[in-house]
Amino acid sequence: MISISSEKAIARMQAIIIAAIIVIASIAGGLYYYFSRSPVEEKLGQIKLGVILPLTGRVADAGQWLKSGYDMALEEINKEGIRIGDTRYLITLIYEDSAAVPATTVSAAEKLINYDNVLVIMGEYTSDCTMALIPVTKKYNQLSVLTGGSADSVVELPHQWMFHLHPLSKHYQTTMVSFYKEVLIPKMGLSKVRLALAYEDTNMGKDQSGRFLELIKNVPQVEVITVEVFTPGSVDYSSMLTKIKGLNPDIFHFIAVPGDAILITRQCKEQDFTPNF
Repeated sequence: MISISSEKAIARMQAIIIAAIIVIASIAGGLYYYFSRSPVEEKLGQIKLGVILPLTGRVADAGQWLKSGYDMALEEINKEGIRIGDTRYLITLIYEDSAAVPATTVSAAEKLINYDNVLVIMGEYTSDCTMALIPVTKKYNQLSVLTGGSADSVVELPHQWMFHLHPLSKHYQTTMVSFYKEVLIPKMGLSKVRLALAYEDTNMGKDQSGRFLELIKNVPQVEVITVEVFTPGSVDYSSMLTKIKGLNPDIFHFIAVPGDAILITRQCKEQDFTPNF
């Protein structure tokens, strides 16, 4: 005869076995569902970014260099994309050519914001075009990442959605003046150094030359013997260089974008104009 306590023990054991079967069945069912269901289809999204660069015109070389950098970054990022949740986003760059003309920069920005609906505007290159772009992005509260514009006045036009990545005039010219004072002039061994300054007639040129003249006053060995202004994008700087060469400076300090700087250097060589620096 089975006692009551034994019956209770058997009932308890049966309950445990039933519970274990239920748990195992639940796990097995869950695993079957997980492994047998079709994989979730990946969603694809697009992020549109606008880029305004001088792809033609007087500084087209610099604009094309920058475009190559953007294209390299785009290729690298889009190999994997940007994953947010179950969506993989690919970047699309929409390029606009400003030709280094401020009015064209404004039109390009309006198009990218109001027609293309880009998330971010990036660019420009020259200070003139950068300064033309800022009020447009401010007007629309448009997120912008500025990769050009060295004039100090650029950062006097900020707004909360603007990020400026380019060095300013104060950075360029402070570095140059420090180099003259601490390295070059002591190496030259001259008690007086004659310096000729030339700069392009743009916001960048005016801003950087002004900063340079302000800083060079603190270097008593330097005498600025002439200040020349030239039109950027010219094909012949020989008359200006002939004048400067006749003054026999020890240092020829000129402020120009890469294309003009290369041409000025070449024409100095053609005239056998070879100052110490």
